[in-house]
Amino acid sequence: PQPASSGAVLSPDMGHVLESGLGPQDEHVSKQILRSYDIPVVWEKLAANVEECLSAADDMGYPLVMKGIVPGGIHKTEMGLVHVGIPDRKTAADMFAVLTKKMNDRGKVLLQQQVSGKVELILGLIRDPQLGPCVMLGIGGIMAEVFNETVFAVAPLSREDALGLMERFRGKKLLEGFRGTPAVDKEKLAAVLIALGNIAISYPRVREIDINPLIITPTGAIAVDATIVLG
Repeated sequence: PQPASSGAVLSPDMGHVLESGLGPQDEHVSKQILRSYDIPVVWEKLAANVEECLSAADDMGYPLVMKGIVPGGIHKTEMGLVHVGIPDRKTAADMFAVLTKKMNDRGKVLLQQQVSGKVELILGLIRDPQLGPCVMLGIGGIMAEVFNETVFAVAPLSREDALGLMERFRGKKLLEGFRGTPAVDKEKLAAVLIALGNIAISYPRVREIDINPLIITPTGAIAVDATIVLG
């Protein structure tokens, strides 16, 4: 493996993707890159056939999430390629067949441990023409388009920058525990925000990163879906 300048360790395959990839990278590849930077991501496995699907499902336990991953298909929900609450082996096998048919045998099936939490955030990165790479924090999940609440900070971020970004976030009550929801570990969230900035600094070809949602659970924050755009 080759170390990135931030201290992350990327596999040769992931390093090659960041150096030469183009356009939106699929969800699984994007999260492998994020994991290399110690960003917590959901437990998941790709399955090429129904045997691999059932083996992965049994390892993870039920219920689980199954997704179809197709080249360039970043809007998986709208394409009918996301199914949650898969309760057992038979349903998993049936869903593998459904997803494979929908993708015309040209995609992959991704199985994920189902993560639940009442608080969902969106984290990301954009490249501003004047300011350069900027890290973003906002309300995530299905509410992201309803409450367009996001704050930005120019990368690279220090710990103080990341904590300050949370203070400027108008949804910060969600971070502190609200109506029975777990409080966010702000130090760990700061580390994720810092890591996003470091990816952009280390790899100028990273045009955009979108983590939506990052789900807050009693044991920590987990990236459930993510896309990295290269160019």
